[in-house]
Amino acid sequence: MSALTLPEVEPLSALYRLIDADTLNPVVTRLLQAPLCVNSWTVTVLTDYAHDVKPNAAGVCRIAGTATTPTGEQRDWAVMLKMLKSPAGMVMPNGIVITQSMADDRQSFGYWKREVAVHQSGFLASLPHGLAAPDIYGVLDTGDQVWLWQAEAVNTVTWSWAHYREAAYRLGLWQGQYATGERALPAFDWLSHNWLRQWVDLPVAKILEMLDRFGGLELPVVRNHFSPTDIIQVRQLWAAREQHLARLAHLPQVLCHLDAYRANFFWHGNTLTLIDWEFAGIGALGEEMAAFVGATLLLDHAPMAEAPHLEAVALDGYIAGLRAVGWDGAADTVWQTYRAAMPLRYAVMSLASMCRTTMEPDFAENWSQKLGKPLDAILAQRAAFVRFMLNRSL
Repeated sequence: MSALTLPEVEPLSALYRLIDADTLNPVVTRLLQAPLCVNSWTVTVLTDYAHDVKPNAAGVCRIAGTATTPTGEQRDWAVMLKMLKSPAGMVMPNGIVITQSMADDRQSFGYWKREVAVHQSGFLASLPHGLAAPDIYGVLDTGDQVWLWQAEAVNTVTWSWAHYREAAYRLGLWQGQYATGERALPAFDWLSHNWLRQWVDLPVAKILEMLDRFGGLELPVVRNHFSPTDIIQVRQLWAAREQHLARLAHLPQVLCHLDAYRANFFWHGNTLTLIDWEFAGIGALGEEMAAFVGATLLLDHAPMAEAPHLEAVALDGYIAGLRAVGWDGAADTVWQTYRAAMPLRYAVMSLASMCRTTMEPDFAENWSQKLGKPLDAILAQRAAFVRFMLNRSL
C-alpha cells in the first residue's frame, strides 16, 4: 500500500526568512489599530508540514515582537501566520495525481484557498453570539502560496464536559438557523458540497482493494487487534457506503465547518473561537458531530474509555442548540447522520494507517515520535477507535 506523496516544498525555517518589516508593518498596524513601525520580531514554528501529509498547508508560525507608535510608545504584539499551499503534484494512495486544475477547482472538497475565501466573504457574521472565527489582519497571495495572518488563538480554560457540551450547543445554535429556514444557505461557489462523498471517492477510494492486494488485512497488526467479525463489519460498512451517502444527501442541509473538533476550538472567557475553515460548506444536519466526536478521539484529545460519554454530551448539546432556535425535528435524525458519517470518514483510513506501520517502518517511527508514545499504545488506541465506530455504524 502506498502513502500519499507530496511535491517538494520548502520547510518553514526557510519560508519565514522571507518575512520582513515591510510585510509586518500593515499586519501589526491592523492588529493594534494604530500606525506602527515594527522594530523586532521572533518566529516560532508551531507546525511544519513540509514532510507531512497535509496537502493544503505548509505550516503555522507564531510571530511576536515590538513596534513603535509615531509618539515613540513601544507596543508588544503577536500574530499567527498560516501558510497555505497548492496540493498540485500530490499523488494519492490510489495513484491519482492532483493536477493544478484539480487543485484550483473551487468545488473540490480540498480546494486550497477556501479558508481565505471564508474569511473574506463575510458569511461568518451568521455565527451566533459566543461563537467566533479568528480576526484576519492580512492576506498575501503569491499564486502557489497564500499567507493568512490571523489573531493568536489562546485557550484559557481546561476543557471539562461542560465545555464540550457548550461547544456543541453553539454549533447547534448556528446550524439550527439553516435547518429551520431562518437563514438561507449561502450560494458562494467555493463552499464545499458533498464533502464526505468526495472524501470517500478520492482519498479513501480503493483503500480496501489495495489492502487486499498487499495482504494488509492478514497482517499481524490487524489480526492482533481485530476479530474476523470486525473485518466483516468494515467490509459491510464500505459496501453500504452509497446507501449511507444517499441518506445524508436527503437530510436537511446546513452550513458546516466540517472539522470542528477539540484542537480547532479555543475558549477565551465566554467566547469560543473556531479556526481552520478549509472544509467549510454544506452538509447534512448532524454531520458536524462526526468530526466533533471522531477527530477528538482519533487525535487522542479524549481517551477512548470516555468515548461514549463524549458522544452523549456532544449530541445532547448539539440537539439542545437546535431546539433553542426552534428546530422541532426528530433527535434520531441527528444521531443517524452522525452514525453514518463518522465511520465512513474515519474507519477505513484508520485501519489503513495501522497497516502502514508494518508496510512502512519510517511511517511507524515518525508516528511514534510525533505523538510521543510507543507504537503499541498508538495502535491499541487506533484499534479501539475503529471498533467504537463499527459499533456505531448503521
